[in-house]
Amino acid sequence: MKYRLVASLTFLSGLHASNLYAQTEDYVDSNLYSQTVFGGTGLIQTPTSRMAPEGSISLNYSDNDQYRFWSVSLQLFPWMESTVRYTDVRNLLYSQSEAFSGDQTWKDKGIDVKFRLLEENYWLPEFSVGFKDIGGTGVFSSEYLTLSKRWGDFDLHLGLGFGYLGQNDNAVNPFCQLADRFCTRPIGFSGVGGKVEFDKFFSGQAAWFGGLEYQSPWRPLRFSVEYDPNHYQNDRAPDLTQDSRWNIAANYRWKGFDFALRFERGNTVTFGFSYQTNFNTLTTPKVKPLPKEVNRYNEIASFDEVDENTLLLELNNNAGFPVRSTQFYSDTYAIFGTQLDYRDPDESIERIGRVLASQLPDNVKKYQVVELAGAVPLITTEIDAGKFKQAAGGETFAFTLNDTYERKGVDDGLSHRYSPAYRSGLGGSVETFFIQTFGNPEAFYLYQAGVLIQGFTR
Repeated sequence: MKYRLVASLTFLSGLHASNLYAQTEDYVDSNLYSQTVFGGTGLIQTPTSRMAPEGSISLNYSDNDQYRFWSVSLQLFPWMESTVRYTDVRNLLYSQSEAFSGDQTWKDKGIDVKFRLLEENYWLPEFSVGFKDIGGTGVFSSEYLTLSKRWGDFDLHLGLGFGYLGQNDNAVNPFCQLADRFCTRPIGFSGVGGKVEFDKFFSGQAAWFGGLEYQSPWRPLRFSVEYDPNHYQNDRAPDLTQDSRWNIAANYRWKGFDFALRFERGNTVTFGFSYQTNFNTLTTPKVKPLPKEVNRYNEIASFDEVDENTLLLELNNNAGFPVRSTQFYSDTYAIFGTQLDYRDPDESIERIGRVLASQLPDNVKKYQVVELAGAVPLITTEIDAGKFKQAAGGETFAFTLNDTYERKGVDDGLSHRYSPAYRSGLGGSVETFFIQTFGNPEAFYLYQAGVLIQGFTR
């Protein structure tokens, strides 16, 4: 018996178990599901119907004997998992011509998707359908149907595979009974690859696969065993021998990591680790300045006493509203600018109004906030200064802050008042770009970077 020791890295993390029912709720673990060596939730080589939490992303690397897999798995929806995979076969050259290949090994790209059709409940198992390697050259092209059911610390999985997952040919293809076209699977791929081969779906040989995962009393540790439906005789990587169809693994979880030790094909030991994060739970700390307090009894008697530079600085720093131009006419103060920090229009107007109310005298009866799109006035918010001060200062409950202002279009009279400090001069922009690609025959990694500089006058 030949034994090999190979390294396996799979960036995954805490995959959350789906909500289970009465007898299993006490056993739900937030880091329950692993990634397969191909990427995607499953056991070792085979997928299961389990899904990661919505928003989860797993970055995976697996060194699995002759194969090396890089993959990214993303849980777009609670019922849909997608995986993009990059494969390297370390003992196979890029092409049949050694002069062309050099020392670069064979590469392949693929896409997997899995859909949950039935969520597990007290009586029924979880049921999913999956498609493997639908966007590459079809090296691992396969489709499968899977069932998963949990009993306490045991999670049982059963699947029916076609294509790469059906090579054991130990099952009858049920679709072949419906139409003859499902009885034979087309070989090869169309064009140069990268196309979805719909005519291959659920066709050709079929095989049963499945396994069991056990959560040990020591919560970081779990064990899994699976029945492998592949015989490895037609794999792209040569010299893969199989002494047993049973694969076993032990996974140890630590914080966001999942360390795995596996024994595959009855002759190969692999080990690896995983890490995952979740876009739904990622947050960026955001410290907002406190909204300005409104002093109902403003000591500024007239507009001539206003320090407009300080006012504009406060509008920028506290309200996120850099001002391009201002106008004071009659009893109205108009500001023209763009909101940069606060996407909620009500929060934006409240902050702008509080800054204006704290800096402007009481003889300014109306504030006009004109938002610009580029240099074009787009929308006006008119604030009743007196009512705003009452609401912001907590002097009345007869109306709210939202009742003190009104949004409307920009009329011609207000547009003519827009007079920015500069109307002509030189302008320009600077744009950087970076393009990269993997797996080209010229080199494994190619990149291009540059800077685009534009200038103009107006």
